[in-house]
Amino acid sequence: MVDDETLVEKIRINFGMSMKKEKEKRIIKEEKTERVLRNIKVVYSPVNPVKKISVSDFVRHFRNRHNELKQFLMERKELENLISINKITGTIKSMSIIETIFIKRISKNKNIILEVEDATGQICVIVNKDKTEVFNKAKDI
Repeated sequence: MVDDETLVEKIRINFGMSMKKEKEKRIIKEEKTERVLRNIKVVYSPVNPVKKISVSDFVRHFRNRHNELKQFLMERKELENLISINKITGTIKSMSIIETIFIKRISKNKNIILEVEDATGQICVIVNKDKTEVFNKAKDI
């Protein structure tokens, strides 16, 4: 039978060896990391000032996104008589609008109701289920 002091000494030796192995592993890992970091070249690093994001930041983001998409879509030939919400009157027979969809709902009659908006206002657009071509496109929204 091994006495307590011999057992304690063996544990110390084993513990010391395992600590030494862990230290060696850590040193090797740090050396590998340093080699990798030396080969990294920072091409671009945006400077973002640390500030609290406010509601106006979100508004600006979504307005910019809408305007970029609008500029892209305005080049399409299919868009005839392109106007904004605040210019819509009852006398216009055919028009095109570029809007952001706010809400999509289905009416009791199974028509699609889209609440859309742009920088000038917000309106509801009803897509009649009997107009199959337009209705099928609206279903995908």
